[in-house]
Amino acid sequence: MEASTDQILRFDGSMERDSTVDAWLNQQPGELGAIARKWFAQFRGCGDDVRELIHDGCPVPCIEDVPFGYVKRL
Repeated sequence: MEASTDQILRFDGSMERDSTVDAWLNQQPGELGAIARKWFAQFRGCGDDVRELIHDGCPVPCIEDVPFGYVKRL
């Protein structure tokens, strides 16, 4: 079965580098904060078309407007 494009989750407002993502990452303390920063750096390194935003209070990397991961504070 072929998926149609209307079945893909999309977010408006993603940008190449979102300062609110950096602020969120920098507010995370200790070892868990270090892990979150490391993972998000990996996400950012996935290609030139990676964008990011905050959704539901968490940083989300996107390929253009399609999310492909997130980091979350527990």
